[in-house]
Amino acid sequence: MYAVNPWGKVLLIGSSVGTYAMGIGMRWRESNVQVIEKRVDPRYELALRRRCVCTGQTVRLLTDLGCTKARIESVFQRAKGWRFLRPSLEMIKESTVFPGCADGEAVYHCEEGSLLRMLRTEFFAFWGRRKLGDGGL
Repeated sequence: MYAVNPWGKVLLIGSSVGTYAMGIGMRWRESNVQVIEKRVDPRYELALRRRCVCTGQTVRLLTDLGCTKARIESVFQRAKGWRFLRPSLEMIKESTVFPGCADGEAVYHCEEGSLLRMLRTEFFAFWGRRKLGDGGL
């Protein structure tokens, strides 16, 4: 897994349309990251899947919000490493640590749609009877 131009919007490279780094409470929560994954199957390129990047801290916060850990782990895949490239695809740095994360902190990635579906089902299970404006939390 590779990240290209992590602090700005980038063009489509490889198999993903775009990626948003989701880090609740993280220093880099507004960062846009382009993820490139090398796949043999060209159908993956045509799917134009948007991907999300998430840290171990974010996973802990999601469990605190009511998501079940088994459901979260079924959606996320652990990232193996990162390459940071200039727009000309010249490599700046290669690392196993994502920017803003502590050494050894796990970083995960998943499809944006599967993350949103998981969050919707988990939060509806927990907050399903609540309505906006009813005075409850």
